[in-house]
Amino acid sequence: PFTTPVLPSGTLYDVYVRSNCSGTNQSTWSIAGSGSTKAPNDECINAIPIPVNPDTFCVDSVDGSLIGATNSNLGTVCTGVSNNDVWFQFTATQAMHILSLDNIVGNVTTLYTVLYSGDCAGGLTQIECDNFTDFNSINTYNNLVPGTTYYVKIYTTTVPAVTTYTACILSPLPPIRTSNNEYTVPELVTEILINNPCANVENVTWSTSSNSTGPLGIGYFE
Repeated sequence: PFTTPVLPSGTLYDVYVRSNCSGTNQSTWSIAGSGSTKAPNDECINAIPIPVNPDTFCVDSVDGSLIGATNSNLGTVCTGVSNNDVWFQFTATQAMHILSLDNIVGNVTTLYTVLYSGDCAGGLTQIECDNFTDFNSINTYNNLVPGTTYYVKIYTTTVPAVTTYTACILSPLPPIRTSNNEYTVPELVTEILINNPCANVENVTWSTSSNSTGPLGIGYFE
């Protein structure tokens, strides 16, 4: 028998075979047989961490692939059967994150994702399902618990799927909060705008128009 050397995971190969009829006589090579090594994150327990970026710029990312993926038979799905799935994980740093899948290239460009809480051994709870294409490559996750690890299964219903992509987690800034009564106008000027204990501020005056053509007022937001 022929033993191959250690081969990289998630890699496509063509295999050719011929007979060794004698020491100097061999048959012609057979037609190529195609196959692949198993994806490194084919099972939940081997989920690859997705970098969590501190803002909405995908600076840190991880390359993903469905080459060599099989059905892990773990976790519910919303669409079809996860014939070839791979697993990722990330730890939330805030209540809202965005999953971004870019550079989706291959014979299948519609990818399905499922977000889970829980863990691989103790049971996974499905939170939501989404689908990604080369035209729709982001999805927002809400109501996450900071410090909690979440799992993402990416799959297709097509076999085989020779598809690669890039994944990252983004962190949108919280929405702007406004207040009309948290500070008086003099407090806004002295404590927020100037905020200098050495400054001596007196006789603060202001005016606000009731329409957009008059003088603008002052307000507090963060």
